[in-house]
Amino acid sequence: MALICAICNNEKADVVCHHCGKPLCKDDKCRFSVDKDEAFSDESISAFHCNECLKKYHNQNQSLN
Repeated sequence: MALICAICNNEKADVVCHHCGKPLCKDDKCRFSVDKDEAFSDESISAFHCNECLKKYHNQNQSLN
């Protein structure tokens, strides 16, 4: 079963939004990263978001995938 993008109905959605769970395709997903925190990991932490949640939870506009 293929996921369908909740934004544009593309049948090739490959991720879901970290906050709302909407399926997102390569054109509608936004990656938001935070700087590494050595207490938890040696690497930065990132998650995919829809543009609405990126604005709502991180006060950011859509950026490059």
